[in-house]
Amino acid sequence: MSDTDFESNPRRAAAVGDAGPDADLGLAAAVLKYHREIVEPEDSGDLHDDWDAVEVPRETWEAWIGKAAAEEALASPVVRKAMHRFTEKFAEIEAEKPFDLALVACSESKYDTEKLGVPVEARRLYIGQTFILAIQVAAKLARQTRILSAFHGVVHPEQKIHSYDRQLSTAKRALQAWAEQCRQSLHSDASLKVRGRPLRVLMLAPSAYATAAPRGSVVHYAFRVGGHAISRGLGIGEQKAWLKKALNGEVAL
Repeated sequence: MSDTDFESNPRRAAAVGDAGPDADLGLAAAVLKYHREIVEPEDSGDLHDDWDAVEVPRETWEAWIGKAAAEEALASPVVRKAMHRFTEKFAEIEAEKPFDLALVACSESKYDTEKLGVPVEARRLYIGQTFILAIQVAAKLARQTRILSAFHGVVHPEQKIHSYDRQLSTAKRALQAWAEQCRQSLHSDASLKVRGRPLRVLMLAPSAYATAAPRGSVVHYAFRVGGHAISRGLGIGEQKAWLKKALNGEVAL
């Protein structure tokens, strides 16, 4: 794929832009902006031959835009340089986020994947208003996001799953078992490890789901007054109000 193809191919641009909540920065626009800044200047004929050697985190870009799209983009020295620059900028922005991980509760409202005939990404499956707001807040405030599913336990937002009909049990033993399954899953996820300090977690989930908070982590319970585990839980309307304020940068964390 040539440099021009990358910029003019709407299918590829759509693939890049559909990056998911952990990379919700408009990757297509960012990469193509750098592309135009590099290619269009009058001195574009003086492109360095060694741009093929510029290191780009291939696995990161494969997660963002898909393996095939990343392979094609990396084949272009010019776009490779743009990807490198964007990766550096993205890392700077991510480092400024106050939380390492956001945990978002699933919603009862879901797409019917039986009608679609295929599973969909978890971030698209749940269509409840609170979930939609919470997944946006998670992208804004945390470096990584995981969804707490009553049926699947911990789910990556990009994991494709089918719709289901199950509510989280409030029976003590069943809830404890579910929470322990979630904690073990989070503990075994190498991508969530941090060094020298506790994991900082933003809990965007009501009380029952919040029992899945990782042990040893520092947790801000967004759906409780003041963010404290033992304080009063917020009602649905209050949760939505808090999420909207968080999106507008109007909450103190």
